[in-house]
Amino acid sequence: MDIQLDPARDDLPLMANTSHILVKHYVLDLDVDFESQVIEGTIVLFLEDGNRFKKQNSSIEEACQSESNKACKFGMPEPCHIPVTNARTFSSEMEYNDFAICSKGEKDTSDKDGNHDNQEHASGISSSKYCCDTGNHGSEDFLLVLDCCDLSVLKVEEVDVAAVPGLEKFTRSPELTVVSEEFRNQIVRELVTLPANRWREQLDYYARCSQAPGCGELLFDTDTWSLQIRKTGAQTATDFPHAIRIWYKTKPEGRSVTWTSDQSGRHVGVCSHMEYPCRFQNASATTQEIIPHRVFAPVCLTGACQETLLRLIPPCLSAAHSVLGAHPFSRLDVLIVPANFPSLGMARPSKDKTGHTSDSGASVIKHGLNPEKIFMQVHYLKGYFLLRFLAKRLGDETYFSFLRKFVHTFHGQLILSQDFLQMLLENIPEEKRLELSVENIYQDWLESSGIPKPLQRERRAGAECGLARQVRAEVTKWIGVNRRPRKRKRREKEEVFEKLLPDQLVLLLEHLLEQKTLSPRTLQSLQRTYHLQDQDAEVRHRWCELIVKHKFTKAYKSVERFLQEDQAMGVYLYGELMVSEDARQQQLARRCFERTKEQMDRSSAQVVAEMLF
Repeated sequence: MDIQLDPARDDLPLMANTSHILVKHYVLDLDVDFESQVIEGTIVLFLEDGNRFKKQNSSIEEACQSESNKACKFGMPEPCHIPVTNARTFSSEMEYNDFAICSKGEKDTSDKDGNHDNQEHASGISSSKYCCDTGNHGSEDFLLVLDCCDLSVLKVEEVDVAAVPGLEKFTRSPELTVVSEEFRNQIVRELVTLPANRWREQLDYYARCSQAPGCGELLFDTDTWSLQIRKTGAQTATDFPHAIRIWYKTKPEGRSVTWTSDQSGRHVGVCSHMEYPCRFQNASATTQEIIPHRVFAPVCLTGACQETLLRLIPPCLSAAHSVLGAHPFSRLDVLIVPANFPSLGMARPSKDKTGHTSDSGASVIKHGLNPEKIFMQVHYLKGYFLLRFLAKRLGDETYFSFLRKFVHTFHGQLILSQDFLQMLLENIPEEKRLELSVENIYQDWLESSGIPKPLQRERRAGAECGLARQVRAEVTKWIGVNRRPRKRKRREKEEVFEKLLPDQLVLLLEHLLEQKTLSPRTLQSLQRTYHLQDQDAEVRHRWCELIVKHKFTKAYKSVERFLQEDQAMGVYLYGELMVSEDARQQQLARRCFERTKEQMDRSSAQVVAEMLF
């Protein structure tokens, strides 16, 4: 008989037969599926029969027999001597206090929750056909009843604690040499009654027993408020298995489990973007540190990509995953763009704040069709330095934690810079804001021309760092070399130069560009010392500027190579070649343009043509 109650008005029924059997310990092994909102796994219960409550049980039996036409009712259940599991922490309402009701073997073939494992099972709650069993008489099976609600019980089995090495020492009866129900129950009785000073040993055995194999399934049934378990032939609580394992799962609609977001919002399966197969909702994708990746490159660069680039991608992907969480894409394709790719053309201004938007949404982008402005806008570069500035101001831990939350919140959506900044300031402690606001960040970094003041201060501070001091020392050496007479005395030692990083080389060449004159001998020594023709584009660009400024004709081939292989950056060099008003340099510029103009981006070609003709 199932009791139907109104949760909003009625009292909560506790059905467990605590007068006859108690749960002394339990071990949980659960998996949580946040997508389906289901908790599934096992609980192993260690039971103690209620012989010490025999007198109390007898009085209850008499009361029940005098009310043979009424349900057997108990008063306040005997409290369990261990903390009762708080159901809200892991599953539906489940209080592991128990009580026994004898069944007259009524056959019930109805499928209440689909959780019973046979067609003939105990119907559970006492009725006029049942009488209370004291646990030590009667011909029917003992019934263990557990309080539970909104659970799907999949299986119940007896645990073979006798299979755990070392537990045989808990059997006091020497005649118990064959593993039996009595043998296993004796082990559990001794285990649950160990003195308090042996609690570490007791917990260890509990854990080991919870991993023991099963030794037979038990019959069970469920109704709205309870789970009833019995074993054929076990007529008393003493005979009933004292260690059982229950396989179960909760239901998403369960009344004792609430799925919600915490104070940080880290909700799962709720995305703000339009519907598409989102990887943030895929549990396996969230743990995939390195996704499949490919590199597309010209045949001439295949070897270099294989040797260098492909090796760098996995650690970069892993680092991004550790900072930002799940990759929003299922694979990564890296494209090595051709030399004529207008990379600086990406640095166009956004229509936000730089254009005019009508009520209908139509807008105008300032200078959007002016090819010269492509090479004069530096929004993307300033954005990079802004992010670096914020990371330094806030600290890596705070900044990266915010970035992870930002990516999770806004993935798959179009966002504005003020969305990013607003969320950043809302998610950092007041003491770390240091007078930062969306308005002053916009003013200092995005709406003002030139280098932002915070960046200027950072550069001045950076000038004092060890790497910068090392560069200044090398600059002093080169200036000294440049001032020496062509013929040196025999006793003079050759100057020894330090090995520099690429960024240090850029800084070194920028300092040397400030020198009014550098001799061909000095320039040739520079090229030989640092292998400048083999450095990256940033270094080679400064090297080409030195070549053009000082008309170092022996290295003009390096300028020609740069204009052909780095066309987007080479636009500035065309200007340098033409401004010098040197016939040979102007001829070099026109010759390179004739070779490459058909390959160049249309805007770049238009700008260069206006410089040359």
